[in-house]
Amino acid sequence: MKRFLVMALFCLPLAIAHAQTTARMLIGMSGYTMVGEPELDVEPVFRLAGGGGIQYELTPNLGLRGELRYTIQGGRFSGTIPGNDRQPIPVDATFDLTYLEVPFMVVGGLDILRATRIEVGAGPAIAIKVDTRNTFSAETGPEIGQGVDAPPNYKGWTAMFDVMFPVRGERVLLGLRLWRATSSAGLEETVPGSEDLRTAGVTLVSGVSF
Repeated sequence: MKRFLVMALFCLPLAIAHAQTTARMLIGMSGYTMVGEPELDVEPVFRLAGGGGIQYELTPNLGLRGELRYTIQGGRFSGTIPGNDRQPIPVDATFDLTYLEVPFMVVGGLDILRATRIEVGAGPAIAIKVDTRNTFSAETGPEIGQGVDAPPNYKGWTAMFDVMFPVRGERVLLGLRLWRATSSAGLEETVPGSEDLRTAGVTLVSGVSF
């Protein structure tokens, strides 16, 4: 996987220089949660996100795009643990699962009024682990953080929607990125019975196209 990333970064300048490619730089805010079995009361986590992408234009209205997105996935769980007097103590646990999402999408585009363009795409993706941690906090004790033995990578599906328009000579974009993992988030050692929990989320992005 590391060899693949090195090759991708090496080929990036060549791809940008190609006459039939366009590039995007993105920054935004993501909201991720956990879905699947068991159905737990999970609240989303909201974090900054960013990345970029290269699109190869097959025709004026059809292209192939690869992106690299930095996202912090996860969720917030609420529960109880037994105390010294065997009375339940409320506990909140926040999982911050930092991954690089690498999607490969088929993208369709359409030019509309006043040089505005709409693009919609979807395709498979992989997520490569950067760092995975959780933080526990209880009413009767300090906040405790520790690492999570999450999988080094997992698979998923992604979809995107972009609107691009000119602003002072730049092609500005506003967009949406959707993510749904198809493999487990690997939290069963920390949250018993969570073998089928998967990450899902949405990212609002802005950026430029060139």
